[in-house]
Amino acid sequence: MKKPLLLILLLSIFFNSCSSDDNEYYDVSVEFINNSADSPMYIEGNGINGKYIKNLHKETVTLRHNAEYVFTASCENEKALLSIKIFNTKGQLLEEASGNEWVIIREPSK
Repeated sequence: MKKPLLLILLLSIFFNSCSSDDNEYYDVSVEFINNSADSPMYIEGNGINGKYIKNLHKETVTLRHNAEYVFTASCENEKALLSIKIFNTKGQLLEEASGNEWVIIREPSK
């Protein structure tokens, strides 16, 4: 009688620990926009190695809950309007930042 109870207890602990790991991470879609096609924009951030883009770049990245994330965009043309938008998996806008020459979205750990 004790062995089945012990097995049930161990299985419930195992499954609870696995399900909490699934909730540690979440996906977001990050959109970088540059209104100046003549001046490439340099982008980087969590899950995005530095790269140059022309006008628009969308990428889905996985972030960890309660951890800091940073996304930046820069351009040598100080008149270029740069934007960064972050969307959840349902397409809802979570954060947005725009500016000339350099833009950053940083969320500190909570």
